[in-house]
Amino acid sequence: MGMLGLMRDLRDMVLSSFHDGIFTQMDAVHRRIHAGKHWNIFHEFVGLTQGDNADILIMVPATDPECHATFTITTAVNGMLRIYRDTVSTGASGAELTPHNSNPNKVAETTDLRAFSAPVSIPTAGVTGHSLPIGSASNPQNVLGGDQATRRELILFKGSDYLFRFTAGGAGTATLEMDYYHHTD
Repeated sequence: MGMLGLMRDLRDMVLSSFHDGIFTQMDAVHRRIHAGKHWNIFHEFVGLTQGDNADILIMVPATDPECHATFTITTAVNGMLRIYRDTVSTGASGAELTPHNSNPNKVAETTDLRAFSAPVSIPTAGVTGHSLPIGSASNPQNVLGGDQATRRELILFKGSDYLFRFTAGGAGTATLEMDYYHHTD
């Protein structure tokens, strides 16, 4: 981290640490929510049958700032979640997902990250970064993420396309959600 980035973080911490004369501490992600630099994208996939893929394509811009992401998956069906980097797609296909700013008072803050559900064609899924089994046949309902999500935070590689793919092990629904924030040192 450069000196300027350190000074900004210290300033933000001090300014956001005093409430009604009481010193409080706010973590880095929470400060970004207050600053309007934190977004959420999600999509619910209904009517999945065994072997169906629920895909979200994430297109990360090649420019600063870095994008830090956590994900949550909520399912009513067991299956496998895989995250691929350097995915080759036939362009931005499927329905574009709207990033929602976590602070509605800062809607003027923008993000260049783009996301799509159900991309039409992905000839190359890319390098598998993570494979995570979700649920089991006897206990298909599962949630991954939530309070534990920061332990699985990813810094997305600039200029790469990522594929978040859940492959259903049976019939049901799945909701994929990604929270992300921008960070510049």
